[in-house]
Amino acid sequence: MNNMNIPYELIGQYLSGEASEEQVTELMAWRKENNANEEAFMQVMTAWGHSFNELSQYEAVSEKAYEETWQQIAKQEDKKGFNVWWAVAASIVILLGVWSIYNFSDSNAGGPRLVMESAGDSIKQISLPDGSQVWLNAFSEIAYVEGFAGENRQVTLKGEAYFEVARDEDKPFVITAGQSKTTVLGTAFNLRAAEDERVYLTVTEGKVSFSDADAAVIAYVAVGEEAVLSTGNQTIDKKVSDDPNAMAWKTGKLVFTGKSLSAIAEDLSDYYGVEYTVEQSLQDKSYAFTLDRYSLEEANTLIENITGLKIVEKGKTYHITR
Repeated sequence: MNNMNIPYELIGQYLSGEASEEQVTELMAWRKENNANEEAFMQVMTAWGHSFNELSQYEAVSEKAYEETWQQIAKQEDKKGFNVWWAVAASIVILLGVWSIYNFSDSNAGGPRLVMESAGDSIKQISLPDGSQVWLNAFSEIAYVEGFAGENRQVTLKGEAYFEVARDEDKPFVITAGQSKTTVLGTAFNLRAAEDERVYLTVTEGKVSFSDADAAVIAYVAVGEEAVLSTGNQTIDKKVSDDPNAMAWKTGKLVFTGKSLSAIAEDLSDYYGVEYTVEQSLQDKSYAFTLDRYSLEEANTLIENITGLKIVEKGKTYHITR
């Protein structure tokens, strides 16, 4: 084991959800090279989980502390062998950077839970243990039992996320968001638990079971459909998904095909996180254009050029006027 080249940083990025697709592929290839690599990976995962049992948060350490930890690893490896070396190695995973990940005990699940959240106003992609991919919108988080222990792949969502769930006929993927429960075997969909206690679901692939927490009301939502659960009156409204901007937060693209200026302003407000208002006499005017990963300033310039109108900034409010 002394000569094993273990990619701690790569494993740390994978466990924190920071790994790119190329890095995930690289790590999976390393794991498959031999049994020793797979054993090493599993022990790092175990060390990662146990290391956070009593922590609510952690911070990055200095370069000096980072180097000192490596020196301690070398000393412990020489003196006491593999097991102690692994215990110390767990710390190096923690020191690998500032990742927004927490771990706390969950007696009902029988194992530690991992919590991952997006960093501020950025989008974060996460690779789950079963190969599923999750894109977290800004200020959102998910929690799940390490290794998906149990009969189901249980996930809790706060905020909004897009899921591409790896298919597993024997182990359903169950998401709790607000007062809703979404159950799938393998599909793709967007889920948002709003502050008004409504939960919004848009399915882009396959079919999804969507219900309230107690399954008092339930709907089966297929590709191309969307549903809204209103927890106040325990109803689910389902319809064909006709909003091209429902997942603009993930795609970076806003498409307007003859929308009224007031509706355009609503979409702009949601996407850029600022408030747009429209002069009363202009609200029903319609326009067609596309914004593809435009910055706020670029979007305002394009809109002014297309419409011939002005966008006046006052604080964090942008007023569209003549």
